[in-house]
Amino acid sequence: MSRIILLKHLSSFLVAHLFISGVVSTTFTITNSCNYKVWPGVYSSRTPAFSTTGFSLDKNESRIIKAPASWTGSFWGRTYCTEDSSGNFSCITGDCGSGKLECSGNRGASPVTELEITLGGFNGLDFFDVNLLGGFNLPLLVVPIGQNCSSIGCIDDFNESCPAELEVTNGTEEKSVGCRSACDALKLPIYCCNGRMSSFKCKPSLYSRFFKNSCPQGFTYYFEDNGNITYTCPSTDYQITFCPDEYMQSDKEEIIRMLKVAAWCLQDDPERRPLMSTVEKVLEGVMEVGSNLVYKFSHALAPPPAVGAHISSAPPPASVLSNPR
Repeated sequence: MSRIILLKHLSSFLVAHLFISGVVSTTFTITNSCNYKVWPGVYSSRTPAFSTTGFSLDKNESRIIKAPASWTGSFWGRTYCTEDSSGNFSCITGDCGSGKLECSGNRGASPVTELEITLGGFNGLDFFDVNLLGGFNLPLLVVPIGQNCSSIGCIDDFNESCPAELEVTNGTEEKSVGCRSACDALKLPIYCCNGRMSSFKCKPSLYSRFFKNSCPQGFTYYFEDNGNITYTCPSTDYQITFCPDEYMQSDKEEIIRMLKVAAWCLQDDPERRPLMSTVEKVLEGVMEVGSNLVYKFSHALAPPPAVGAHISSAPPPASVLSNPR
């Protein structure tokens, strides 16, 4: 990857985040790297909700949104959306059924790749997973910023290899644009894990194994082991990218290092920020990003929890949002 590309994306990240400093909230930078327009949706499982529940992103466009404290909800991308003559808005994949650009409290329908997240959960940690119980429509990458936490996602677009009985096409070109869940497509208890197949009787199917093989980090089965698919991170900001492009796929570690450099340069205390000569060495791979970053403007301003404040004694389940669709 050229230095110019690295510095271009680093400078964009720095400029965007300088405008949102001093606000007590977690921020999500959502970027569309697909070669086509994407309409992100936002679902809140409890109040307070986001100020937006749906918007559009052109190719290479980004949007920064701020989450309410202790928020739980999900993000996803809608594709092939149109508005008919009567003003009804609908999408071939990820449609939320509101008939409008805003999803207004609805979740995306199968096929959909969904990022689920709880902010400030058990022990103050964020919990997140990539949910494929509703199928798959878009590659997605989630990168925590300013903390040494795992990035997760479904990097590869496997719509073309979707089993025919689950496949969704765009109609005119007959191009595969989504892969429905077996529950949604076939509506059998063995796939939906309901009725007589609920609880321990429900086992992974050939279809859930297909999704797991295609996206190892994804949540593909209702009773999947929590520890394998739910990730945690101390409270931080997140970069969400739809269709991570070639430079993110081939140079993932370098991109993560770049984002950590951005966090290093945006610390509250100017004395903790690195010299540009140091930044250059980090981008070259000669040095590592400094530890114990104090990047969170918002968290630096937030008061400490009161003495004796109650902390839940049990972590959330593998997916606090996922229920049979």
